[in-house]
This record gives sequence, structure tokens and C-alpha cells, in this order.
Amino acid sequence: MLRCPKKAHVTDTAPARLAYGAAVDVWAVGVLLWELLVGAAPFAAATREATKRNVASRTPPLPTWPPRCRAFVAACLERAPSQRPSAEGLLQHPWLLDPREGGALAEG
Repeated sequence: MLRCPKKAHVTDTAPARLAYGAAVDVWAVGVLLWELLVGAAPFAAATREATKRNVASRTPPLPTWPPRCRAFVAACLERAPSQRPSAEGLLQHPWLLDPREGGALAEG
């Protein structure tokens, strides 16, 4: 949407080939999760140009989800890419691991 080159393979995040890194994939997880939980895109607007402006400059207000869910989505949608967790870090997030939170990766 914001002029990113095409990724054909997972390994295409090498800095020499792309203008962005793995943090954009984490951001995309947050957007997709938002869409699954809310049923609408977090940056949606009436026009494509307005949506682009929202993506580039807006942080959407988080709905009243359970605290760990909110923390997970907020971490993914962190505006500063260097402040987002890695994909590996996301897999260790309490929201995914805690069975009391319905954690998909919880043991038992």
C-alpha cells in the first residue's frame, strides 16, 4: 500500500533487496489480528488516499479487549519499527502462552 517492493520469499527481507525489514511483518500481524477481532481494518477511511494518510500518521485507539490481547496488538502496531517485538518475541507473548487467556500456544 505504501510503495513497498514485492516479497516473493521469506528471505527477501535482506536489507540489500528491500527498503524494510521484518518489523513490517510484525506490524502486518497486528493489522490482520485487528481485522479478525473487529471485523474492519484499523486504518480504514472513506478513500484510498485517506487510508494511506491514516496508515502513515495515525495510531488507532484500541478497543476494550482483554489487557494481554490489547498489549499484543499494541506491540505489533507500535509506530516505531525498532520498538516492535520480533516475530520470535511475539511467540513468547503471554497472550499466546497463557491458557487462562485462551492462549493458542499454551501447553496442556
